Amino acid sequence: MGVELNGGRNRPLYKLCRSFLDIPPQDSMSERCLALKHIDESTEFLGLELREQIYELRFTLDGEDTLVCHVKRHGITSVLKIGFTLWPVEFRDYLTRQASIFTAKREKINQSSFYRTVFGIEIGEFQGGNEPHQIAQFKTFKRHVYDIIGKAEKVQQVVLPKSNAAAMRMDTDVWKVFWVKSEGTSLQSAEFDFSVVKNPYFKSAFKYWLINKRWRNKVTSFRGSTFTGMIARAFNFLSDKIGVATPSAVTATHIRRLVQYLCCEARSYKNKPLAMASVRGHFKILNQMFDWLARTTVIVPDGQPPVLKNVFRTVSFKNESDHTASTEYIPEEIVLQLLLHKTELPIEVNRCLTIMMEMGLRYLDAVMIEEGGLTYDDDIEMHILKYIPQKTKNHRVRRGLSLYHEVGVQDLDVVRALLEQERASEALRAETGTKLIFVKKSSDESSKVNVLSAHGFTHPIRMLIAKHNITDHDGNLWDFKSHQCRKTVAVVMVENKARPIEVRQFLGHLDQKTTDGIYAEVRKLRQGELNHEFFEKKFRAQVPQKQLSKFSEEERRVLYTEFALGQRDVELGRCVKHASEGPCSKRPGETNCATCKNLCTGPQFKPKWLSLVESQRRETAELEAVYAKAGIPESEYCEYREYQKSKRLLMAYSSTLENIESYDGTLC
Repeated sequence: MGVELNGGRNRPLYKLCRSFLDIPPQDSMSERCLALKHIDESTEFLGLELREQIYELRFTLDGEDTLVCHVKRHGITSVLKIGFTLWPVEFRDYLTRQASIFTAKREKINQSSFYRTVFGIEIGEFQGGNEPHQIAQFKTFKRHVYDIIGKAEKVQQVVLPKSNAAAMRMDTDVWKVFWVKSEGTSLQSAEFDFSVVKNPYFKSAFKYWLINKRWRNKVTSFRGSTFTGMIARAFNFLSDKIGVATPSAVTATHIRRLVQYLCCEARSYKNKPLAMASVRGHFKILNQMFDWLARTTVIVPDGQPPVLKNVFRTVSFKNESDHTASTEYIPEEIVLQLLLHKTELPIEVNRCLTIMMEMGLRYLDAVMIEEGGLTYDDDIEMHILKYIPQKTKNHRVRRGLSLYHEVGVQDLDVVRALLEQERASEALRAETGTKLIFVKKSSDESSKVNVLSAHGFTHPIRMLIAKHNITDHDGNLWDFKSHQCRKTVAVVMVENKARPIEVRQFLGHLDQKTTDGIYAEVRKLRQGELNHEFFEKKFRAQVPQKQLSKFSEEERRVLYTEFALGQRDVELGRCVKHASEGPCSKRPGETNCATCKNLCTGPQFKPKWLSLVESQRRETAELEAVYAKAGIPESEYCEYREYQKSKRLLMAYSSTLENIESYDGTLC
């Protein structure tokens, strides 16, 4: 049971700690121990358990053991209070040493891992009492711990990436590498497990390429499991299924079989066929590897023969874009609803959304806007936004272009959002030295600073969409993605007759083909929407509400699709028979369908109805002629079933033809 330091039953320990606080800081530790001994001897309540807790904790602070056993016995609150009250300097030094152990072991430190390792608790358990003074005091202790963790994180951002080269060794199958994200605010890590590559020759060539070429100067942001998994999938197929022994033995025939395997047989970790973009990703990495293996003078170990030619270059993906799903643009009605409710979003998300929806910036471009990025040009009397296009910044440098892209800002909401965000982050930028305006402190009271994350941006918007039931045409909640903002701006510009050069300059496209692709896609979208709108009106005209009442919403969608694909077509129109009515009771043929209640027809079938009426009129006349020749009076053959059927069909066909000629929207 933990020993609390507030009043009540444990008042002597509280007095003890207060006595230590009263001792001047410059007094030596021995004087504090004498005071402790004096109070201990003069206080009857201070028994063996209390003395053991204090002295055992002090003994632990001099070593490398964790505080897990102390927290289990006495509670996190007591341990922190005793440590920070009796030995504040020694306790901070101890926690700092514990934090440095993470760096020495090349383990990424964060609050969860630190609490779990040092205190033996989860992050949710790191809390104090319920009284106001207890909460305030515990917050002070937490800030001390957060400060220690924050300093250790900054050290790791410098030390761990530099240690990658020493960690990437040929004799180990598991590499852990670190890098700092481009915005320089957080440390990322990835673990590469080469044991998934079964052939030792392919494995050693893979490692050698990574060590000597790809990560010679810096590590990429590839996810380790994805990166090694892609290479392992290709290498294991070549070695196990085809029997290729070494990288130098790979031929163009092997490559063609590999393409067939990746496109038709291989499965992702979700047991789904690989997308063409994923297949292309395999070959992109393999091309880079075998290009280096074919050019390098470095001898690959294990005595394998050198690679003389990159046979992966024999494969090209010319129609890859045809297999890639295009980003959707946000329809106008959904945009209006988002704008109507966006004030409910967190203020920084609201500002970022405003900038992206009006300026067409990518998410990363928006959150990486720097202070002073918005200026006013007196010559053209317009605000100018200057930002770095993160996706194409390397291409801009290679082409000799400025790293920054500049674009005019006419929307006052965008100007207001940028200025307000720059003012809101001014103090934090001064404190941390960053230039980014979309920065904020972590919500866990630590000193950690982050930019607005992708999840932190999209999640509140998706929650807003769910809250207000913002749906598409099919009634499904709109699936918001950040890149849809840029696509929407491009579509709106094209629809408003903007010239290609204007779209290219505004959005910062480096390649004219990108802009031309948007124009082509907008034309397809508009043509598809016009066709859809025309057919929907046609469908509603042909199928009246009376007939549709038999169908549920889902069945109506299926019926609409079947109409569009011609699966309901019959000789004289389209059939709307419901499945619950069972098999068709009419015999096949236009005569039977013509009188069916489930037939929907219209003006486009008028020629067939004219032919049918004329044919039925001739058949009726022929019957009348036969009867007259036989001397049968009209009063008698009018009662014949054969004649009555012929007349009834003629009247039905004639009535339908009259309705078609006086078309009012529906004919069923």
